[in-house]
Amino acid sequence: MQHAQPILALPFPTRTCRSIFTRRPKLRLAAEGANVLPMGSGALAGNSLGIDRRAIAKELGFTRITATAWMQ
Repeated sequence: MQHAQPILALPFPTRTCRSIFTRRPKLRLAAEGANVLPMGSGALAGNSLGIDRRAIAKELGFTRITATAWMQ
C-alpha cells in the first residue's frame, strides 16, 4: 500500500479566485440579462387588462422591460 503524499491546499482557492476574476465580464452580462422584466413578452396583440409594464418593472426593481411584437 502506498503512503499518502502531502499537498498544499493553497492552489485550490487561488484557482477559484482567478476563475471568478477572469469570468467577471460574463457574470456582469448575465446579471444585466437577468435584470429585465419578462412579463408580457409573449403578448402579440397587447393586453386587455391595461397593465402598465413599465410601472411594474419600476416597482419590482427591474431596469427595463423586454420588447414584444406589438412594441415599436
